[in-house]
Amino acid sequence: MLKLAVGTGLDGVMVNYNYRWNCACPYCQADFRRWLGGRFSADELRKKFGIVNLATHPFDEINARIPGYPATNAPALDREEMRWAATAYKRVFDEIFIDYGRSLKKDLIVATWNHLSDMSVFEERAFLPFEQWGRGENYFWYSEGNVPTKLAEHKLGDSWVDCLWLREMGGGKPFMLGKYEPIRVRNNVAEALATGGSGMGLYMTISEPEGYRQLSAYLRFPRKAPELYQGLEPAADCAFLWPRVAIQAGDFKAAGNFRDAVRILSERQVPFEVLADGNVTTCRLARYTTLLLPQGATLSPSVNGMLDDFARRGGSVRPVTKEAALGLADQLKAKAQYAVDAPWTVKVMPWTGKGRRVLHLVNYNRDEARSAGLPQNPVAECPIAAEKITCQVVMPRGAQVSSVRLYAPEAAKPESLPFEVNDVRVCFVIPRVEVYAVVEILCSLLFSPQ
Repeated sequence: MLKLAVGTGLDGVMVNYNYRWNCACPYCQADFRRWLGGRFSADELRKKFGIVNLATHPFDEINARIPGYPATNAPALDREEMRWAATAYKRVFDEIFIDYGRSLKKDLIVATWNHLSDMSVFEERAFLPFEQWGRGENYFWYSEGNVPTKLAEHKLGDSWVDCLWLREMGGGKPFMLGKYEPIRVRNNVAEALATGGSGMGLYMTISEPEGYRQLSAYLRFPRKAPELYQGLEPAADCAFLWPRVAIQAGDFKAAGNFRDAVRILSERQVPFEVLADGNVTTCRLARYTTLLLPQGATLSPSVNGMLDDFARRGGSVRPVTKEAALGLADQLKAKAQYAVDAPWTVKVMPWTGKGRRVLHLVNYNRDEARSAGLPQNPVAECPIAAEKITCQVVMPRGAQVSSVRLYAPEAAKPESLPFEVNDVRVCFVIPRVEVYAVVEILCSLLFSPQ
């Protein structure tokens, strides 16, 4: 099938339904035996799993569903089956689509379509070793489902943290988060662009004139202003650890603490990055002043050692629960290089590059009552603009700020904003953010900072 497809001249393939059910055929049993034999001694197999003779042990079932997760009371062998299934699937996927596919076409674009659903621990690659996650793939597509706003219940229907997670797990490669609703065209594109991904148009009614106008304006925006996206690095002061080791060990509480706390931080405009526990290095930690840990997360000895060293060098390591995040948010915001005072419906993402600071803002507020009486297409988005947002951004010492400009997909050209410089902080007010706006601060260094 792949040879035929490549022969038609296509650029790449998107692989869907990356699933595995509880197959226990002779081939799966043989491969699983090889897996166990390579990881455990005969004595360990007997003590851990009750397997006396691996070569003849019958596996009547292999409980390794992808997507899926072992039951709470599952035997220890079930976790090994999940790990085996994840690596076995990736090995065969690579053999077909990456190794063979790129032998046919050396620059074949390869990606998989997976599912996330609010940082779910059941995502298809949950048990895949970190170093194999997305290895060799060009970009990532994850489906989120339909997540509408419910503002009275304090729900923005956002996928902000999911986007940050995808950028982290994918090593900064392009990603697409699928949100299946035909109404909030602008919000769904904006949150992806702000966090380093690309917005999608699936399930968005482009045959309706307003939908086409909005979608085309937002998808063209990065091409009109590439300087707001290219050559930049994330500029958050703190990172929040995603506890994959704890999740694979069955600790869902750590994942719950993560989800609750990051939602509070983002709604208080505290800039942060997601840092996967498999991606912790001394060099990576040096980018932050604070590392947040979900309370109770299990960490590997090597990660614990790096965190101890980070703390000795002056970094702050803070275990966090939902309750702790409420007070911590104000402390972090007071020390952040990017301080934004906005309603809880606004989220911010800072980036930095040579001679510039860039701040992305996404506003999720909307008139839900008015929307309910309209056709459920993009005319029903009904955004309520956030106004007079005050911002303070720390600049390099010795920098001379030349301009502060406000961009928006709906605007024909950028707007110059008045600003003041107070020591190393540049202060300005964003007059209005309807759905998505980007602020660019241009500067030059008068002398090398000490």
